[in-house]
Amino acid sequence: MKLEIPSYLSKQFIAGVEIPLYGRPEDEVQIKYGTKVAATDLAILLGCQTTQKNERTIEEDLSCLVWTCSSTDDGYVMCIKPSGERTWWEWEGLLPHDDRAGIRPILVPEANDNNHILAIPSDKVAPASIAGLEVREYGEYPQTVADKKTSKKLEDLLKKGELNLTGKKYTFDGVSHKASDRKEGWVSAPFKQCPEYIHEGKKYIRLNGNPCRVGTSKLSNGEKAQFEKVYWVQVEPIEWLKDSSGYWISKKCLLSGINFNGGDYDDDFEDTDLKKFLDAFFIKEIEPTSEKHKTKVRGRRKQESKLQSVLQSKTLTAIKETMSNLVSRFKSGGKDI
Repeated sequence: MKLEIPSYLSKQFIAGVEIPLYGRPEDEVQIKYGTKVAATDLAILLGCQTTQKNERTIEEDLSCLVWTCSSTDDGYVMCIKPSGERTWWEWEGLLPHDDRAGIRPILVPEANDNNHILAIPSDKVAPASIAGLEVREYGEYPQTVADKKTSKKLEDLLKKGELNLTGKKYTFDGVSHKASDRKEGWVSAPFKQCPEYIHEGKKYIRLNGNPCRVGTSKLSNGEKAQFEKVYWVQVEPIEWLKDSSGYWISKKCLLSGINFNGGDYDDDFEDTDLKKFLDAFFIKEIEPTSEKHKTKVRGRRKQESKLQSVLQSKTLTAIKETMSNLVSRFKSGGKDI
């Protein structure tokens, strides 16, 4: 499975073939669903710029700024604004080293993906559609902020050391979006990883808010995202919209905060920092937690139980040996008793 992001040029080339404006793989989704895209709570907490004018998608979600893989003549990256309009000129586009646009991945099935879940015939899965587009769930990723009651419970369990890890981690950029931390413009920082926890069958990550300085930064619960505040974000299935070409476009922007590229951009998406990040981390981290991960804590407890059984067995053996010695001594006259 290959990862891409939408393109908004009047034409583009796929495998050396020129594709006209309304023949591109993602165009059916744009026409039926619309060009406005919402961001998950996670994407907002990671710095995705959201609407300042209450602009919404066809599902009434607040829309956001979205990366495309198209460029201007001056090396800027074209984006889709919260209004759904395209940015065309350099003063509207973003510099490649910017990090406030949301990332909306596209899954591109390849020849060896015949057994992949997205290649299963539609009559083999539960039907679902939005705006006439087939919808399927594939993979999972942190998306929605947990409610206050759940967040408090998770925080209390973590402090008590009673919250189980699955063994999985999610990778994000570590750059702060605070104005005071960005006085010198663009900065870089090491990636950070958030471990995945499991409680009552649901999975979560814990991270500190790092919203964009521009836009409303409103979360799905109506609250404004805050810097450094601790948030618990639930891991949920990812929804993908199917195009007639067989491409699958994520319904929402799933993450943000990743620099598009360190230098100028010339439409070669395969060589960008963003593409490398998606291939190195995202595509692997959307795979559901394996059974091995899920049983990690149980496995440890099972080992502890087994060890306890061995100790009990050794204790019983020692008692038996002691009793046997006492009986032997008693039969011999009991002088040493």
